[in-house]
This record gives sequence, structure tokens and C-alpha cells, in this order.
Amino acid sequence: MAVPGSRPPGRRRDLAAQIAAEVDPEAPGVTGPRQRSHAFATAFATAFAADRSFTESLATRLYRLGTLVPPTSPGTGRLATEADIELLGAWRKAFTREAVPEAPDEEATEIVRSSLRLGNGHALWEVDGTPVAWAAASLPQVGMTRVGPVYTPPEHRKHGYGAAVSALASQWALDQGATDVILFADLTNPISNSIYQRIGYQPLDDWAEFWWKR
Repeated sequence: MAVPGSRPPGRRRDLAAQIAAEVDPEAPGVTGPRQRSHAFATAFATAFAADRSFTESLATRLYRLGTLVPPTSPGTGRLATEADIELLGAWRKAFTREAVPEAPDEEATEIVRSSLRLGNGHALWEVDGTPVAWAAASLPQVGMTRVGPVYTPPEHRKHGYGAAVSALASQWALDQGATDVILFADLTNPISNSIYQRIGYQPLDDWAEFWWKR
């Protein structure tokens, strides 16, 4: 669940209990700006002290695109089609296992299939016809697009493919009319953070994700 706005401690505990009881009692965790999401996770654990605690699963930095600076990287880019669904489903699974190992299992292939049919952009970077990196971007909503996931298989890393495919997905979003293009980068990965800044993304805020433990 997304974290609500800041509240006094007592109110946060009441709100956590209300959300759990009435809105989504099976929510696996909370995500949002670090200070607020941690406060809510603490309140949630307090409200359910008998059987709930929490652990931080992901620390990210929110970026917004300024002026896009496409890198010069070997290879060419294209948009994915339905013929790429099985590959992208496998890559989405690999991305999730690496980035958020605590996340519940998901039907990755069906998520990608649905995303393509909804008109979201999926960019692929290829070298000699072989896909080496992938970046997804949502259709703009009220002028905003989110880029992600961005994934490069381990055997293709350190060649600039992630930067190239991120720029391609970002350009696609701009071409669709996006005025704000955002993405999240794992704070434990300094390479991805530096890549995004090199192609024009500017840091806005630090976020965190907390998962309940039963």
C-alpha cells in the first residue's frame, strides 16, 4: 500500500488499524517517502503487536527527468511487441528476485502481456539482433509517466545498455506527451543512480519499502 500523509503518532496507529481492518488486511507492506513510510510501518506494528513486525526491503531514490541526454552506446533500440512477452516475463521475474526478493510471487508474463495491451511502452536494446536490456514506461496519466522496471541481464552489464534503453523508454514517454517522467533507483546500486543522472534525471526524494513479518 502507499503511505498516507503524516499524522500524529496516536492518529497513525488508529489509521493503520483502520486500513488493515477495512481496506486491505492482507496488504504485504507499505511504501512511500522514507520518514512517513517508516512512521506508518511502526504504527502498524504497534497496532498489531501480537503478530506483526516489519523489515525494510528496499531503499530507493525518486528521480524526475530534466533534459534528456541520450548516451552513445553500441547497439540499437526498438519497442517490444507481443513476440517478446515470454522474454520480458522471464526478465521481470529475474528483476524482482534481484531487487525485491521478499516480494510475493507474481504472474510476470501475464503482467507484461497486460501492460503491452494497455499501450504501455516496453523498450528493448539489442546488439547484433540479440536483446540485451529492457525498460518499461507507463502511458502518461495527467502528464506523468513512470519508467520501470529497467533490467539488464548480468552477462550484458557494464556496456552502457541500461542507460541506452532507459533513454529510449524516456524518449517514448516524452513522445506520448508526458511532461513529468519519473523513476526510482535502488540506493544500494550506485551504478544505476549515476546512469540515470548522466542521462538527465534529477533526484527528488528518498523512499523506502517495508514488509510485514508474521
